[in-house]
Amino acid sequence: MRFICFVFIINLNIFYRFLYVSTAYCNPGRKYVDECIYATLPPVDWRQFLSAIKKIPENYLNRLANYIKGPHVNTYTFTKSIAEQIVNSYRHLIPIVIVRPSIVTAAYREPYPGWIDNIQAISGIMMEIGKGGISSILGDKDLICDIIPVDFVVNAMIMMVHKAELGSISICNATSGATNPISWQRLGELTMKWSRIYPTRRMIMFPNFKYRRGAVRHELAVWMLHFVPALLMDLRTLVLGSKQRLVTPIAKKFRQACLAGSFFSLNEWIFKNRSRFYFKQLIDNGTFAELYWNLDELDYDDYVRRHMIGINKYLHREKFTVDANKMQVTRIYWFWMFAHLCFYMILVYILL
Repeated sequence: MRFICFVFIINLNIFYRFLYVSTAYCNPGRKYVDECIYATLPPVDWRQFLSAIKKIPENYLNRLANYIKGPHVNTYTFTKSIAEQIVNSYRHLIPIVIVRPSIVTAAYREPYPGWIDNIQAISGIMMEIGKGGISSILGDKDLICDIIPVDFVVNAMIMMVHKAELGSISICNATSGATNPISWQRLGELTMKWSRIYPTRRMIMFPNFKYRRGAVRHELAVWMLHFVPALLMDLRTLVLGSKQRLVTPIAKKFRQACLAGSFFSLNEWIFKNRSRFYFKQLIDNGTFAELYWNLDELDYDDYVRRHMIGINKYLHREKFTVDANKMQVTRIYWFWMFAHLCFYMILVYILL
């Protein structure tokens, strides 16, 4: 019995490997992020940190969060950074690899083109743009939007585990900005393009938005273009006694989501990605011939088309046809044009 247990432990060391999924944004205080472990900013000893938070009451700890997290936008990226320190300290006990994806988006190929099952990160923003519920985003349109399809991330995880070695730690920045970058402006244009071609029946206004770098201009645009139309639509719903869902709470929710994402749309990082050469080697020599990691083949026009179709199919649960909801988007477009014409006529009348 002792012999069997001993063999089992040996097999653990040989065959068991640990993969930790972090985030590319766990080092936000650094402009250039290489595939290596960085010290936490601010400097934190993870053992002392874990010991301290066990003793501090939760409500008091929440009030200290903004002070503790330093340059991190939220506690998510901060705790990811600490988790990397914890994982790194166990590299001598078990083979470990870390994968750091950037902004994860819908599938490129697998399990289905455009497949998506949540509205986290930028996919929820793209969904709301397609519905016409977002007209202004706080961000710099010329910066790189580092998105990565979820199946590329999964393939990176599978291939990185093959690289795990006891005593060292291998890291992959699963990002696209270094090899096939796309700007926020380009992503926004493609999102509007394909949401108009393949509209959802949940569209409330014509898909159209603009990036604004100034917080004041953005807030004014939010109130004029988000909340005023939402309040008018909810007033109509209440007056007519309709069973339609109120729009104002949704507008508030996505306003908060856009503000939370503004840290990423107002800043840019350069992620080194040497792991792609290792992936190419594994694929070319037949070790993982069925996988793919050639981001150069990613045509963003076609990919965003699949993404918007995927949002309609898998999030809105709508049956996809090429001509679906075309009359609805045409009607909304002409109403949108009429509303703008009336607004400018009133503005000219007031000024003159």
